[in-house]
Amino acid sequence: MLLTGCSFAEQYQQVVDDISHTQQLQADFDRLVGDIREQDGVESVSADSALAFAPRSASIAVRMRAESSPAQWRAVADSVMVAAAAELAEVEFEVAQQTDALHLEYPAAVVAGLEVEAEVELAARLEEAIGPGLEVHLIRAAPSWSRVIGAIDRADTSVTHALVANTDAVRAAVASAPELTTQWLLPGLSFMGGLPPDAVLALVGQSDLALPPNILPGDDDSGLELPDEAVWFGYHLNDAAESVVIGALFSHADTPSEAEGWARFLQLVSTAVSTVDGVLIVNVQWATSGGIVSRTTCVDGIPTATAGDDALLDSLASGGLEITGMIAGYCAT
Repeated sequence: MLLTGCSFAEQYQQVVDDISHTQQLQADFDRLVGDIREQDGVESVSADSALAFAPRSASIAVRMRAESSPAQWRAVADSVMVAAAAELAEVEFEVAQQTDALHLEYPAAVVAGLEVEAEVELAARLEEAIGPGLEVHLIRAAPSWSRVIGAIDRADTSVTHALVANTDAVRAAVASAPELTTQWLLPGLSFMGGLPPDAVLALVGQSDLALPPNILPGDDDSGLELPDEAVWFGYHLNDAAESVVIGALFSHADTPSEAEGWARFLQLVSTAVSTVDGVLIVNVQWATSGGIVSRTTCVDGIPTATAGDDALLDSLASGGLEITGMIAGYCAT
């Protein structure tokens, strides 16, 4: 009985300690949220926390004033990072700072060399280069970090065209930022790493075909509506080769050649064939099937094709495209 009683006492003391610790964490978190509310440039703050049991987590959403400066954005980020490394070190944070012109989301953990202040500076420089409408996510994929950059309005093609028109400023902004894997998901344009070659960007800028929205982290893709006709571009770097993908979605046509806009798409592919280096992939989906055509010799791979791929190659040839050096399907490595 004495041992049992001692055990009860120890358990009781543990419960008291846990409650006391939770209360302290909550007080520290509330203090952090209150401090952020008082900072210059902050319009409003909302917060949520689950601090009672491990894993302890919390989220802070900060609404910045439209006229807030990059220095004020950095100050908010710095406040959260300091707390995440000190009195709230055991808490996993998710932080979002936003205005109507710029959104920045990041986990506030001081690991793997993440420099949130530098990322705030990058976001501000990109906004200066491209204009309003950017959303930047910092994603932790242990042990490293990566960025995802997209448009707040997933269908805002003006962001895409602004990037095409201001590539020098965008390249300078990215070059000055910490080196992280970066994925760009803008309407009609998606790529990894550095900006695509000028020839690829020119294709985007010159095309008058509809550009579809792109999906960012946390999106429900069922909520995105593609136009009846869409064209998308991508510049992809993989272990095998650099490749440029040009695709079209013709959702109300039985064959690509019957689709409205097919002639314009054919001209786009023709321009790409003559100007783009590397592996060019043409990917078309229409109402009943689809097809892929690659401009590649497939020296080191086995060409793989379906009936839809063959039909697409025939449609391109019938439309007057020079298909020498192009194969139905793609190269399996």
